[in-house]
Amino acid sequence: MVERPANWLGNLVRATERLFSRTYRSAGESPSAGAANIDAVTLRAGAILKSLAEGVVVQDLGGRIVMMNDAAKKLLGSQKAFWNSPLARLSAMYRHVTQLDDELQQLGEPARVEVNDRILGATAAAVA
Repeated sequence: MVERPANWLGNLVRATERLFSRTYRSAGESPSAGAANIDAVTLRAGAILKSLAEGVVVQDLGGRIVMMNDAAKKLLGSQKAFWNSPLARLSAMYRHVTQLDDELQQLGEPARVEVNDRILGATAAAVA
């Protein structure tokens, strides 16, 4: 079975940029309102990532998984399966990236990887 990659990354980038731009403008107007807005944006962004139909695995700079949405869990089965898949090797290829030009930046070209007898489209991205 082949899972076709969608343009979800581009849509997510645009939505995230709009969300963060509004938050930073609000923070400049009132520091206390800005802090509340940043908390709201964090919760909203997390909810968006968790609700995507595409599998999303978020790692911190140390490579630890900090979030895996339901779609990723369904595709992979577990976090252990992630570490035993080509997806872990794909993410390791970009672990050196610490400086970004944008808040959300695609790293490299989309790749095709086999996971649990399925061919998946995979895209690595870094989030500032």
